[in-house]
Amino acid sequence: MPQILSQEIRAKLDTLLYSVHISKNDFRFVPEFNLTEKVKIMATEHEIHKFNEDDRAEVVFFLEKRLKTTLSPMQHSKTFYKDSNNCFHLIIGGSDFWHGIDKEKFKLIEINGFITITVKHKRGYRIYHGEIDKLITNKSSLRDRSKSYQFNIRERSNHLIISEIPDYRLEKIADIRSWKALSEDITDTQIDNLKDLLK
Repeated sequence: MPQILSQEIRAKLDTLLYSVHISKNDFRFVPEFNLTEKVKIMATEHEIHKFNEDDRAEVVFFLEKRLKTTLSPMQHSKTFYKDSNNCFHLIIGGSDFWHGIDKEKFKLIEINGFITITVKHKRGYRIYHGEIDKLITNKSSLRDRSKSYQFNIRERSNHLIISEIPDYRLEKIADIRSWKALSEDITDTQIDNLKDLLK
């Protein structure tokens, strides 16, 4: 069975992995930490993976259940969706601390919609959700690159902060394990019990 991380270790990892600008004060509760230990923890206990289409499918599935709607992909981008009420949704994710949106696609984002940013970790996802209007109206605050607008993210308690727009926060609506992690955790006995229940 995979090791379940303690709350203390999770707190340490959150600080190590999700702070874009880390200062020495961030480690005041673990002063014995040195760079080697930080890298070791990042590499062994909190493996990072790229957010792929399978991950997005899991997040979309969750959102449909949570929001009691159906999300249909739009033609413009694999990250653009419309729900049953024709509301716009931008669904992005990853294990990195920054995201970029293509400038041409940015023009197509509807201001009266929603954004979901998923932070992927080894065992699952932390899902943050909110209205997208502030991201659009504060476009000038984002990092303007040649082909995209980029921004950094930071996790704080139950919110996700866009570093370039400090007063813009998304609410954490879930911390879930991935289907892969769940399938790895289930035992043969549990499978047999489920088969008995389904008979």
